[in-house]
Amino acid sequence: MSMEKAFETLLEKYYRGETDRDEEQLLADFFSRERLPEQFEADRNLFHSLAAATPEMPEGLEQRMSELIDSLEHAEQSGKPLRAVKLQQNESLQGKRVVTRRYFRLQIAGLVASLLIVAGIGIWTYFGGDSKESLLADTFDNPAEAQEATLEALQLFADNFSKGTHTVEQVDRQVGETFGIVREVLGQEVNRIEQ
Repeated sequence: MSMEKAFETLLEKYYRGETDRDEEQLLADFFSRERLPEQFEADRNLFHSLAAATPEMPEGLEQRMSELIDSLEHAEQSGKPLRAVKLQQNESLQGKRVVTRRYFRLQIAGLVASLLIVAGIGIWTYFGGDSKESLLADTFDNPAEAQEATLEALQLFADNFSKGTHTVEQVDRQVGETFGIVREVLGQEVNRIEQ
């Protein structure tokens, strides 16, 4: 088996999530080479972005986890089912919900105001200009130059959009895996307490 074929197989295994640390280190060493076959360039970029990404913890996660652990402990000590303990805690959170709803309404109002401002500026710019020139005036005399500039702009947009989308997908996947583990552990703990 050629070296390239071996790394293709190892890369497929990596994408399926079946590699161990040693195999991932082999891939890291392989992708850190300066001269790499052209077919592996996209994989190199993806591998480096996956290896460099550190997931951000959602805001308030630690507090929610602490509250859940406290409620599980309280349920265990009081002998009450977890549902009864949660109902008591929910009654104490009613004031917090009012604040959250008010904050949500303010966010919606801010969003609507922003959209109205943007729409107003757009309408004013389009219809209110003093000049009689067309807003869609040509800026290039040569169609080839115009096409080249358009292609460059679209490529720049595509590259930046791909970077942003890829990062969001990575973070979303990692957050989903984290929540899956937390749900599994908490589900086992709840089942143990309810028994």
